[in-house]
Amino acid sequence: MLRAVSILTIVAFGLSACTTTLTSRTAPSLQDGFAPEGIEYRLPMLQYVVTGTYTLTSCTPNDEGLLPLHLDVTATGSTIEGEARVVSYSTLAAKFKTTSFNIEFWDDTRLVKSINASATDKGPEIAANVLKAGVAIARMAVGAPGGGGKPDEVRPVPLACADGLDAVVQASELARKGIAALPDQIQATKDRIALYTTKAQLGILTLSEKKAAAADLAASKALDAKLAAFQKQADAAAKRLTFAIEWRYPDATGPVAPKMLLATSGRAWFSKLVANPDANGAQIDKEIASMAVAAALTPAVATTPCDPKSEVSCRAISVDAGFAYRTPAPGIFKVCRNPAPLACGADPKPLVTEAVSVPQFGRMMVLPLRNGWGEDNNFSATFSKTGNMLTFKYEAKSAPIEKATGVIADAATQIGSIAKDLKAQNAADATAAAAKVTADQTASLAAIQSQIDILNKQAELAKLQAAAADPATTEHNSEVDQLNAQIALLQLQKQRKELLDALATKP
Repeated sequence: MLRAVSILTIVAFGLSACTTTLTSRTAPSLQDGFAPEGIEYRLPMLQYVVTGTYTLTSCTPNDEGLLPLHLDVTATGSTIEGEARVVSYSTLAAKFKTTSFNIEFWDDTRLVKSINASATDKGPEIAANVLKAGVAIARMAVGAPGGGGKPDEVRPVPLACADGLDAVVQASELARKGIAALPDQIQATKDRIALYTTKAQLGILTLSEKKAAAADLAASKALDAKLAAFQKQADAAAKRLTFAIEWRYPDATGPVAPKMLLATSGRAWFSKLVANPDANGAQIDKEIASMAVAAALTPAVATTPCDPKSEVSCRAISVDAGFAYRTPAPGIFKVCRNPAPLACGADPKPLVTEAVSVPQFGRMMVLPLRNGWGEDNNFSATFSKTGNMLTFKYEAKSAPIEKATGVIADAATQIGSIAKDLKAQNAADATAAAAKVTADQTASLAAIQSQIDILNKQAELAKLQAAAADPATTEHNSEVDQLNAQIALLQLQKQRKELLDALATKP
């Protein structure tokens, strides 16, 4: 019985063993001498490289006295490392558990490519869209923005080009038009030359066609030289008339807000283009302000708030109670020349507009892994570089109740075995005791029988002696009678003993 109680006590101890959980948390900032425990990973973030190219197109100022600037905008999106988190795999470990944790990253980043975590409780054994990196956006040409406010009371002093710059502007325009027109002429000439070459190979080229082919060959060379000259002229002009600047947006991992991108670094460039820059500082400030570009990245679908504390349908767990990740959500990226960044999202004619998948807009999700008594479970997942989940697998290789009942059944078997052994032992003891009683009875009867046999022999001897003696054998007959009486008494004792033994052993 004590042994049975001990086994059930062990089972109860195992059933009360601790449950462990995989955890992750926002990467903390700690004081010197301390470091976060675990493996840091980064959630993906969409960032654009916005390039603005400004070109002075004329020395004739507009109504605001500003020189017209032509703007080309390109934007290329890529996935970068965003907010940092730390996954603490050691929280899965315990005395009676074996754990496994594996994480793979994309390229030379901390963006998670795959994760595999498992834990096996050994208690029962003792008591299982890749977002493309670039978004190419066609160049869009826009003129200088028109004034939307009230005109100034005093007409501003118009900006004027520096000496000799007007000729550079005209040369640039001429080169631009020539570069635009010449390719068609060059291609038409080369097509005719190809036809003449084919006819010459077939031997059907006429004399007049030979003269025309020679003229086209000369014209082709002249056109190629002219195009090269225009390109050189355009390049030289561009060095003075063009300014390029690059921004990165968003530039932080926090909430994405529309942002004004000011080309303030273009002041030095533009000041060289105007006459008397020192005297026209206010107008130059206006010109630089007109170069402003606003960017906005906004969700395409509004999310509905849901409070898990008050709504049953909002079943949720702590964001730290497992491996946290985000599912990319649709968004809209815009670049516009509106001085008010917040209005960029509503601009009907943006410079750039693109529907995109935005990782940082995604809903935070959690992959939990809780390992309790008798559990053998694991999960594995793979992700695209942008955070899209590609595969997921969860396995629970054992049923805790089944294992618990199995252990209890084993305990019951052990208890049954003990009871069986005790029963067998009791039966053996009873058999031995019965055998001893029988042996004792047999020995007792045998002793009586032995006495009877001795007396019989003595009686027989006495009879023989009497017969051989004097006929006057009264004394001898009396002795024989006594012997016979003793024999009869012993026989009665034996019969009484046998009867009592039989009554005592009858079931």
